[in-house]
Amino acid sequence: MNGDTSNVTNVEDVEAAEEAAAFARPPIGAVIPIRNPDDEPFVFRFEVGPAILVQLLEKLRQLEGRPLADCLAASYPGFYQLFLDGRPVYIGKTSRPIGVRLGEHIKTIRGRIPHHRVGCRFAYVEDPSLVDMAEQALIRFFESFGEADWNRSGFGSKTTGYGRAGTRGANWDTDFPPDFGWPVEAGSVRPMTLAQLIRMINCNAPITFTIPTKLYGAFSAAHATSLNVVGATLPFRQWATFIERQLAAGWKIERQARSWYVVPS
Repeated sequence: MNGDTSNVTNVEDVEAAEEAAAFARPPIGAVIPIRNPDDEPFVFRFEVGPAILVQLLEKLRQLEGRPLADCLAASYPGFYQLFLDGRPVYIGKTSRPIGVRLGEHIKTIRGRIPHHRVGCRFAYVEDPSLVDMAEQALIRFFESFGEADWNRSGFGSKTTGYGRAGTRGANWDTDFPPDFGWPVEAGSVRPMTLAQLIRMINCNAPITFTIPTKLYGAFSAAHATSLNVVGATLPFRQWATFIERQLAAGWKIERQARSWYVVPS
């Protein structure tokens, strides 16, 4: 070594240039946009979402609507469309069996809209990755024709758990408030705990009516005595009043928009 570092500097420059060039190169298979105005007339851009949309719309148009309750056996993922009195109001997708998601919608409309007013048609999708690609294109399309009113209303939102931040969209709840006079069958010829009775009422209530999971142990300990509640069909509000009267000191029903929780007071 004679102290001349010019070669080292040149090597470092070359390595730095090669590294920069490597970062500048797009990965294999990546889309390289063509931005030259002169070439623009010859560019074909394949947009997956709109392409799927065209084919899916044609498929949906070939299908007849059926009562929502008749679609619960749909056993594959895909898209579905809901109708209220024959008018399209919601477009949805799910990566689970469609019937599972429709069952959740059945619970949402229970005690708010008679089931016979809500119709459905659906299409299975064999490649689940395509479902998410086309979702927004579908919503935008149906919204442009006023056929997706429920998509932005909070209808499809899931119930926010007790104690969690966030609220559900209020528009749908305002348009279709729960009927607290909704008939609910509950009770048994056998003794049951208050927690068991609440679970039974929740199965047919017009809103979520439950004990938060994290409080279930404390509630059961405070309400260990069995009750004799003969089976009966009563308005939901009447059952709620009965439950309130059975609560031990320090417990209450906290009423929220779509969920009533039995919690410490």
